[in-house]
Formats: sequence, C-alpha cells, structure tokens
Amino acid sequence: MSQMSKGESVIAEAPMNAFSIAIVLLCCIVNIADGLDFATLVQAAPVISHAWAVNPRMLGVLFASTAIGMAVGAFVVAPQADRFGRRTILLSALALNAVVMLLSAAAGSVHELLALRFFTGIGVGSLMANLNVLVIEYANRKWGNFFLSVMHLCYALGVTFASQIGYWFVADHGWQILFIVGGLFNLVILVAVFLWLPESMQFLLAAQPRGALERVNRVRRRLGVEPLDALPAITGGGRARTRIADLIGPGMIAGSVLLWVASLGYSVVGFYHLSWTPKVLDDAGLPTRLALLAGTFTSIFSILGNLSMGYFSAIVSAARLTAIYFAGAATSFLLFGLNTGDPYMMLTIAPVISFFAQGAFSGLMINATRYYPATMRAAGVGFVVGFGRFGAVAGPLVGGIVLGAGGGLLPLYAALAVVAAVAAACIFIVSRFHGPAPATA
Repeated sequence: MSQMSKGESVIAEAPMNAFSIAIVLLCCIVNIADGLDFATLVQAAPVISHAWAVNPRMLGVLFASTAIGMAVGAFVVAPQADRFGRRTILLSALALNAVVMLLSAAAGSVHELLALRFFTGIGVGSLMANLNVLVIEYANRKWGNFFLSVMHLCYALGVTFASQIGYWFVADHGWQILFIVGGLFNLVILVAVFLWLPESMQFLLAAQPRGALERVNRVRRRLGVEPLDALPAITGGGRARTRIADLIGPGMIAGSVLLWVASLGYSVVGFYHLSWTPKVLDDAGLPTRLALLAGTFTSIFSILGNLSMGYFSAIVSAARLTAIYFAGAATSFLLFGLNTGDPYMMLTIAPVISFFAQGAFSGLMINATRYYPATMRAAGVGFVVGFGRFGAVAGPLVGGIVLGAGGGLLPLYAALAVVAAVAAACIFIVSRFHGPAPATA
C-alpha cells in the first residue's frame, strides 16, 4: 500500500480526540443522507407507477438513470476532490442533492423525474467515494478501519430511513413527501458540513492551495499536535498529480486494475444476492413468509460482517482478511448451490453469504483508501466505486436471465462462487503492490 504523508502519519499515530471523532461521525451522518437519496425512488416507485401509469420497463429506466448518474459521479466528479478538495466536492454534492430532491417532489412527469434522478445519482456517487476518503484521512490507524465499516452501515440506515418515511407518511401525503424530507435532510447536513467539516489535512499538504499552512495548523491545533513552521516541499507536482493517467501509471497500474476487478466482482455477487435471494428461496419451496424473513436475517449478518471486518482488519492485514472474506463468500455461494434441494439449508446459508460479502465490501473500501496516496486518493476510490456500478447492474440482470431461462441453480451459484474467488485472488495479489510515495512525503 502507499506510503504515508506527514499529515497522515500525525493522525495515524495520535489518539483520536473529540474533534477527530466528530469529523468521522459527521461523515457517517452524511452517508445516511446518501442512502436516503438513493432509496427514495425505490419507496416512491409503487405509488408513482399507479399515479402516472408507469409501466415496469419505464420504472427500470428510472432506476437505471440513478445508476448511470452514480457512475458519472464516481468516475468524473469524485476524482475532482484531488484537485479542488474533499470538502468542496462534499458541499457541492450535498447542495446538488438538496436542490434535485426538492425539485423531484415537484416533478410533473416521469421524464422530468428521469432527468432529476440522473443528477441525484451524480451526487450519490460523488459522496460515496469521498466519504470513504475523509474517514480514513481523519481516523487514526487503530480505529480507521472500524469507523469506515460503521460509515457503510450508515448508508443502510439511510435506506431504512427512506423505507420508514414510505411506510408512515406516503399514504397520507403522497410520494412527494419522500423527496421533500430527503431534500430538507440534505439541506440540514449541508449546513452542518459547511460549519464544522474542515478540509482534509492530507489534501492541503499535497495540493497546497492558498492559505494552506494556516488551514493545516488550524486542524493540527484542534487535533492536539504541534503546528508546522512551513509546508513540506511538493515532490510530485501538487495538483498535477490528480491526472487520471496516474492511476494506471508506473507502480500503480497493477493494483488499480486488481481493485477494479475486485469491485466489479463484489458488485456482481453482492447485488445478485441482495436482489434475488428471497425469490430463489420462495421458488425452492420455502414458505413465502420465511423467504421474505430472509431479508431480515441477511441484514443482521451484513451488519455483523461489516463490523467484524472493521474490527479485525485493525489487528491483522486488511488485504488478507478481505481475501479471506471473499473466499468465504465463494464457499458459501457454492454450498448454497449444492443444497438447492433443501430450502431450509439454503435459508441457513443465505445470511452467511451476506456476512462474508458485506464484510468483503468494507474490506475492499479499506484497501482502496489505503492503497492510493493523498494526491490521487479520491480519484482512485472513485474509480473503484465506479467500476462497482457496472456489476451492480450486471449481477441482478444476468441472474434474472439465467433464472428465467431455467438454467438450474447449481451452475449459476457455482459461477457466482468463481466470481467471488477471482475477487479474493485480486485482493490477495494487490497486497503485494505498492503505490508511489505521496507528494508530501
């Protein structure tokens, strides 16, 4: 993994104080807003489909527009944080989502909503990548991986928040209430970030914009460390290091490609599992009520997978542990396929898949944020998230085609096991590659 900059080494070795914990928790709250923004359409879709007579194909296009926007946010917007700053991109994305969500509540046609969901996706994709970066840059070595896992749980809390709004208020106030609450929540978070979130010290040391020394020392004082007398010399061209070509430059290309493949692999198996498991269990003969209850079991085990990765990756190698979790997911998928004649055994194995798959995702993000130096970290993580968007579409789509064609569960789940095993191999190999020292080293 990449060597640490001076700013990172200060934070990595120092105990976390109230200031650094508050920053990390604020990032977690922002991720709740991100999950809420993504899930509003999911909750509004049944009502919108009836109110506007929207057919399933058009609903699919609406969902796809969000996914495409997320890819644009991850590939195009998130990397700009290496040039303009993490705080700048976060504020811009939150402002965009606040405006677009409120405009969505006033949408008068499915085509207006289609365009607005594309821009929502851009905001969601931009936030997702940069929040991972900020948490790692403000948490110390002991707690960084754990807090990153907690932040991923907060995204799920945002999705749950959207479902509760839908359950309690949509019947009386219409689907618009989802977007109104989402927009107002983003506005509140926007104000909080503007008032309390400082720029990343790693970015300030690497890019050295105007007033960087004063801003760095302001952060260092609040972290309880001595201020700097002068900024370190820039050895990599400062902002010029943010070129996307650097991700596939000498010393970086192998690790980048391996992380992209692992992200694609996770998204294929993870989103297939999330989308199709209840239906597969129902078709296998499990009582429908139990098949639906599987979602509760898988959610609980997903939380445990997240937290266990965050905790144990601070003790053992994060790369090797992530590879083990991917291997565990591969084994679980294969066991699921081998037990297709026993629906209760399938029900038992399904949460185990969630444990390993979600834990592997947290591990993937931990590895991505720690692989790239500060000068290209937002771009690196953005591309890892962006490649995952392709798998998020392909996994459920290909799975649906195979299941619809009656191809049999064992070949399908064996193929999913292979995909997870490839991701495990990628993460294991990436631990052998080292990025260049950051510009501020």
